[in-house]
Amino acid sequence: IILASAQSNPSGIVVDSTHVYWTNVGGGQVMKIPLGGGTLVTLASAMSSPFDIVVDSTHAYWTNSGGEVMMVPLAGGTLVTLASAVNGPLAIAVDSTHVYWTSSGGEVKKTPIVGGASITLALAQSTPSGIVVDSTHVYWTNWGTDDVVKVPK
Repeated sequence: IILASAQSNPSGIVVDSTHVYWTNVGGGQVMKIPLGGGTLVTLASAMSSPFDIVVDSTHAYWTNSGGEVMMVPLAGGTLVTLASAVNGPLAIAVDSTHVYWTSSGGEVKKTPIVGGASITLALAQSTPSGIVVDSTHVYWTNWGTDDVVKVPK
């Protein structure tokens, strides 16, 4: 079942109880469509290579390969830059208070959802990629060393 066709290099993808959300790296877009199909909605456009995406109950969050971590309300609206000048942001995760991301520059960071300074959780990692969080820790994979790592939040 094809929900959306003619997308431009779709990359990150996530679902919630009502929609599928994804990024189009080539088209610079963040998109959504109802789980059962229907009207395609552009949540953000003219982005710098949006890569990975995650959602919570109110917002979509994504990494732009050009160096930003962004968010937008799920219903659409004003885009917010949570972090900028990030060295190649890759994977992203979210909990009730922070957004977490990895970067090709070997960093794992977090920033408050409400805005504020980014906090470094780990440096000198070997291309940290996938990232998840639980109530106490942040976990990620390192491509270069083949490790799975965790650090307290």
